[in-house]
Amino acid sequence: MRALVDLARRRTLRPLQLEYDSDDMQTQHDCAPPQIPYDPASVFLLEMMISITVQTPDKIEDVW
Repeated sequence: MRALVDLARRRTLRPLQLEYDSDDMQTQHDCAPPQIPYDPASVFLLEMMISITVQTPDKIEDVW
Protein backbone atom coordinates (compact mmCIF):
# COMPACT_ATOMS: atom_id res chain seq x y z
CA MET A 1 0.00 0.00 0.00
CA ARG A 2 2.82 2.40 0.83
CA ALA A 3 4.39 1.74 -2.57
CA LEU A 4 1.10 2.51 -4.32
CA VAL A 5 0.69 5.73 -2.37
CA ASP A 6 4.26 6.75 -3.20
CA LEU A 7 3.73 6.07 -6.90
CA ALA A 8 0.46 8.01 -6.90
CA ARG A 9 2.15 10.98 -5.21
CA ARG A 10 4.98 10.95 -7.73
CA ARG A 11 2.54 10.97 -10.63
CA THR A 12 0.23 13.68 -9.26
CA LEU A 13 1.68 15.89 -6.55
CA ARG A 14 5.23 16.27 -7.80
CA PRO A 15 4.27 17.79 -11.18
CA LEU A 16 2.09 20.28 -9.32
CA GLN A 17 4.89 21.06 -6.87
CA LEU A 18 7.35 21.62 -9.72
CA GLU A 19 4.89 23.93 -11.44
CA TYR A 20 4.23 25.80 -8.18
CA ASP A 21 7.96 26.24 -7.51
CA SER A 22 8.68 27.48 -11.03
CA ASP A 23 5.99 30.20 -11.00
CA ASP A 24 6.43 33.39 -9.05
CA MET A 25 3.83 34.32 -6.42
CA GLN A 26 2.34 37.20 -8.40
CA THR A 27 1.58 34.99 -11.38
CA GLN A 28 -0.09 32.40 -9.15
CA HIS A 29 -2.55 34.91 -7.72
CA ASP A 30 -3.54 36.17 -11.18
CA CYS A 31 -4.31 32.82 -12.82
CA ALA A 32 -6.45 29.75 -12.23
CA PRO A 33 -5.17 26.94 -10.02
CA PRO A 34 -2.83 24.53 -11.81
CA GLN A 35 -4.30 21.39 -13.29
CA ILE A 36 -2.55 18.18 -14.20
CA PRO A 37 -3.52 16.31 -17.36
CA TYR A 38 -5.52 13.09 -17.17
CA ASP A 39 -3.21 10.20 -16.31
CA PRO A 40 -4.70 6.70 -16.62
CA ALA A 41 -1.90 5.28 -14.46
CA SER A 42 -2.92 7.54 -11.57
CA VAL A 43 -6.51 6.35 -11.88
CA PHE A 44 -5.31 2.74 -11.88
CA LEU A 45 -3.26 3.34 -8.73
CA LEU A 46 -6.26 4.90 -7.01
CA GLU A 47 -8.45 1.96 -8.00
CA MET A 48 -5.86 -0.48 -6.65
CA MET A 49 -5.71 1.35 -3.32
CA ILE A 50 -9.51 1.35 -3.07
CA SER A 51 -9.66 -2.36 -3.93
CA ILE A 52 -7.12 -3.24 -1.25
CA THR A 53 -8.97 -1.14 1.29
CA VAL A 54 -12.34 -2.72 0.50
CA GLN A 55 -10.90 -6.24 0.70
CA THR A 56 -9.35 -5.67 4.13
CA PRO A 57 -12.00 -3.93 6.25
CA ASP A 58 -10.42 -5.22 9.47
CA LYS A 59 -7.25 -3.27 8.63
CA ILE A 60 -8.95 -0.06 7.55
CA GLU A 61 -7.31 1.98 10.32
CA ASP A 62 -3.85 0.91 9.14
CA VAL A 63 -4.62 1.66 5.51
CA TRP A 64 -6.23 5.02 6.24
